[in-house]
Amino acid sequence: MFRGFEPHRFRMKKLHKWYDGLPDTRRFLTFFIPAATIISLGALVSPLFYIFILIPLVSRIIYVDF
Repeated sequence: MFRGFEPHRFRMKKLHKWYDGLPDTRRFLTFFIPAATIISLGALVSPLFYIFILIPLVSRIIYVDF
C-alpha cells in the first residue's frame, strides 16, 4: 500500500542501528549540527541548493530500493 515509503523506513532502521553504538552527544554532534549548518548555508547562499541537491537526495532516500 505505502510501497514508496518502505526503503526509507529500512534506511532509518540502518541509521538507528549504526548510531546505537555512539554516545548521545557524539550522535548529536556528528549528525544534527552538520545537517543544520549545511541546510542553513544552502538557504543563505541560494535557493538553487534546494533544487539541485536537497530534492534529489530526499527523493533518492525515499524511492531507491536496496
